[in-house]
Amino acid sequence: MIIFFILNLAFSKGEELVFHVYYGAFGAGIAYLRVLKDDSIFHFQAQGHTNKFFSIIFYVNDRIDTYCDSNFLPLRQEKNLHEGTWKKSMWYKFDYDSLKVYDSDSKVSKLEKGAYDVLSIFYKLRNENFKVGDTLHLLLFADRKIYKIYALVEKKEKLDTDFGEKDAIKLILL
Repeated sequence: MIIFFILNLAFSKGEELVFHVYYGAFGAGIAYLRVLKDDSIFHFQAQGHTNKFFSIIFYVNDRIDTYCDSNFLPLRQEKNLHEGTWKKSMWYKFDYDSLKVYDSDSKVSKLEKGAYDVLSIFYKLRNENFKVGDTLHLLLFADRKIYKIYALVEKKEKLDTDFGEKDAIKLILL
């Protein structure tokens, strides 16, 4: 189940969503989703890291930046990942004219028209107006592959939040 808030303005520059991450009952870290630029080229960022206690068990400090056009199609994605003793920095360049994705490992992947990456799809969905019963057909590019994602708009509901009551929709992944 995924829930997105319906807002008149889906997001704006400077927005930061903060998520406290738990491993069972134990606080493990914190994750952020940020909007760093919102004009003709969007810049979205996801960042997550373990807290001091959990870092003793398994250290994580990951950051993903996505730059996309006004239709939320990714143009470039940069990943800086540090998980345990493993580290990797890489980038992907999306070319919709040739339907290819080029990356920092000199590999070329196939791309399909309308494919999003994980950050651009999140913000694209937040910017859409859904009706109950709609079925969403989405393409996600991740790890050099295209995944077909289907979701059903199950219902609209009101949620109590720290910021008051908010309209939300419930999506079910099919």
